[in-house]
Amino acid sequence: MLALLLSLTLTAAGPWHLVGPGGGGWIQSVAYSPHNPRTLFVGCDVGGFYRSDDGGASWTIANTGLRDPFVQAIVPHPTRPETIYLATLSGPHRSDDGGRTWRLQRTGFPPTERYRYTAPLGCLVMDPKSSDTLYAGIGSPREHKWGQGAVWVTRDGGEHWARLNPAGSLPDDAIVSDILPRADGLLVVTSRGLYRTDGTAWAKVGGGLPAERTRFVATCAGRPDVLYCTVESTPGKSPLDGGVWRSDDGGTSWQRRVEGLHQWAREGDGNRMLTSQYDHLAVDPTKPDHVYVSGAAWVNAGVFGSDDGGLHWRKLTNHDKAHPPANVDQGYIGWGPVPECWALHPRDAGRLLFGTSGSVCETLDGGANWRQLHTTAQPDGSWRGTGVEVTCLWTLGPHPTRGDEWLLGYMDIANWRTTNAGASMARAVAGVKA
Repeated sequence: MLALLLSLTLTAAGPWHLVGPGGGGWIQSVAYSPHNPRTLFVGCDVGGFYRSDDGGASWTIANTGLRDPFVQAIVPHPTRPETIYLATLSGPHRSDDGGRTWRLQRTGFPPTERYRYTAPLGCLVMDPKSSDTLYAGIGSPREHKWGQGAVWVTRDGGEHWARLNPAGSLPDDAIVSDILPRADGLLVVTSRGLYRTDGTAWAKVGGGLPAERTRFVATCAGRPDVLYCTVESTPGKSPLDGGVWRSDDGGTSWQRRVEGLHQWAREGDGNRMLTSQYDHLAVDPTKPDHVYVSGAAWVNAGVFGSDDGGLHWRKLTNHDKAHPPANVDQGYIGWGPVPECWALHPRDAGRLLFGTSGSVCETLDGGANWRQLHTTAQPDGSWRGTGVEVTCLWTLGPHPTRGDEWLLGYMDIANWRTTNAGASMARAVAGVKA
């Protein structure tokens, strides 16, 4: 009877909608639609999938059928606007209605287990020669674990999957963080080095590139012989041994390109985030010397750019309002400047979208200015979320006599108060000891 009354009460209350200050949680993946410049996608680690059709002014959560809210990668279809693929820790998902509904596509992968991920996708990439062919790499690049030394492939749009590489062709514990389809095969980026395959033989790429800890690779569509690769730095080692490498011969030989990049390490300190790390890459599809790289540790967080192929780098983001000119608006969020994911617009190299551990930011002018897309400041100093609510709400306390007033306790962003039933919120931390 109690369950029936509760069901009737919730039904009578009308449809549910998200309220909150916006952002505030981990943005794990972002993407632009190749069909509409105002359509953007965001994937989170606990919030699932969000879509915006107005350039990020508002967002809609779309998780119907999504079996796993940890969205590692978003792959829009190049010719079918309504088809989108997701990589999650539970395997690949597909939507054919623009993300409104999803279905898990695990046929061919190992069976699910209760206490272990059997197909945690670290990356998902579509073959540019065949949109029905996708490659999936196994492992968690963010958490540096769950590597299986495995690459999977589908040739029918995700309906059936098969392991592409034979056992032993990659180290058994290799985490696959990126895959780059090439005219002659694939480049596979792993925690145990960069590998090349023509579909049958697998070989490690050398030529000056470090043997371990490769992270991401990128190329220029108009000059596929030009490649960039990032390598993780050894924590606490000075001088820095990570950074960016460039190849001008399709990966046969590599040169390190780090001038202008922050190269800081506290010797002997094993904390990865206290040694400069460089991670995600993006290259202008028509200008191979125009490249971006993300600074992925606390000591070098931000976006760096180069106009001369990595010979010289400059930092494009300044979050610190105490040291102007600050050019990144993060709304109410004062932490998390590390770009955890990003996407370069397919037709406008001046538009770059990135997500952090709390915010979604975009530049429209090649990095001169960055705007946030997750919250809106209100005239009274409160904040109103745009719909991309990635916060984790732990507790809600309604006022005993004023129905529109609530106190809310969040993970990561502490206490908030609303006096208008969630239409906007203000921080409520005065007097609370940190």
